[in-house]
Amino acid sequence: MTNEDKIPLRFKEDIKQIYVTGAFGGFTPYDFRLDLYIDTPELLEEIDEIQIIRKVENEVIMSVTTAKELSMWLAKRVKEYEDKFGEIKTTSDVEEKDTK
Repeated sequence: MTNEDKIPLRFKEDIKQIYVTGAFGGFTPYDFRLDLYIDTPELLEEIDEIQIIRKVENEVIMSVTTAKELSMWLAKRVKEYEDKFGEIKTTSDVEEKDTK
């Protein structure tokens, strides 16, 4: 049993959920910054064309320790998912296939 298992977990009644289509970020010697974005189509009226707009919705700032723990947690969950449902294809997998 980990320390997290011993700590009671409570969610705010008005918890905010967000949906993201991607992330980017960086780090300093002190923290990691993760910018979460969503790609949305937007009609360009003057040329009657749709353009994808990338809107950064949130930024997560975390300690280096938290970043490593999050990385390990995500890796474990991705493995569990793939063991159950099969390999997750990424955008780079699709792009690599298209260039061959």
